[in-house]
Amino acid sequence: MNPRGNWINLQLFAQEKTEPATPKKRQEARRRGQATKSSEITAVAVLLAVAFVLRGNGSEMSRRVVVVATQYWGQLFRPEFGPREALTMGGELSWVVGQALLPVLAAAGLVGLVVEMAQTGFLLTFTPLFPNFSRLDPLGGMGRLFSRRSGVELLKAMGKALVVGFVLYQGLSRRWDKIAGLVLADPRAGMAAVGETALQLLFNAGLAMVVLALADYYFQRVDLEGQLRMTKQEVKDEVRETETNPQMKAKIRERQRRLGRMIRAVAKADVVVTNPTHYAVALRYDPKADAAPVVVAKGKDLLAQRIKEEARKHQVTMVENPVLAQALYASVEIGQIIPEKLYQAVAEVLAYVWRVKRKAL
Repeated sequence: MNPRGNWINLQLFAQEKTEPATPKKRQEARRRGQATKSSEITAVAVLLAVAFVLRGNGSEMSRRVVVVATQYWGQLFRPEFGPREALTMGGELSWVVGQALLPVLAAAGLVGLVVEMAQTGFLLTFTPLFPNFSRLDPLGGMGRLFSRRSGVELLKAMGKALVVGFVLYQGLSRRWDKIAGLVLADPRAGMAAVGETALQLLFNAGLAMVVLALADYYFQRVDLEGQLRMTKQEVKDEVRETETNPQMKAKIRERQRRLGRMIRAVAKADVVVTNPTHYAVALRYDPKADAAPVVVAKGKDLLAQRIKEEARKHQVTMVENPVLAQALYASVEIGQIIPEKLYQAVAEVLAYVWRVKRKAL
């Protein structure tokens, strides 16, 4: 009890989300489609990709459209120009415009897909497509309306408007005299100048938006981490659930049994080939029962030390051969015979072991 005599509810502290998300919760969130992603980065990348394509092919694309449009312009006022000619003109113009836009659309789609996958990896989920009736709650809607995310989205929209407005103002003010003079210019030259100006403004706006896009990505990452944070009780419950999962316990017991059988098999091995500290592989060879030497145990680091302890306990000969130990560890599973390419090296080791045993006798 504090000096004022008021009881402090310690349960409130236990309910605070102070712990980072566990791997299990992150996986569940990813299955629901929750991943750090900024739509602003995708939009800026697509915008710049379109600007690059237009800069490289824009003049040719506009030239083809102008040629077809000019070809039909003079026919609009002829007496024989009727519905059939109008359909023909519309079809050809649509075809030319479609061909002109195809590189732009292809670049936008490809860049958008690559940037999305770069942010989230390969993420395919249908969860966001299902209706979420909790969003129909009016109180919850009011809460989302005045949430931190809504405030950030408002600031982001204002920032984009200011940045784009500033870029457009600067670009147009520098080119205003040139643009005003286009009234008296040749139509084709005028269209080319307008296209060049629009393209430059588009490119400048995209570059200016990069900073906002990176800031938005940072916010999305921090916001997602905040959503996924857990209370201490949630972490404890998850650990308890994992430990009491029957399937998990069965897997652990099975692995422990396999490990125990492998360690016991070291006692019957003829030799243990070591790295000497990082790898240990135990081999058994009975000419009457085995077609070739068999790996009965293998391990790395701590497990290798355990195998060597068992070998010392049962006086199994150990031979240091780093190259052979690593090759056996990498290419042979427990219970399998060694591959033919290792016959010579293993035969030399076994011959050495048998010579040592004969001398000992």
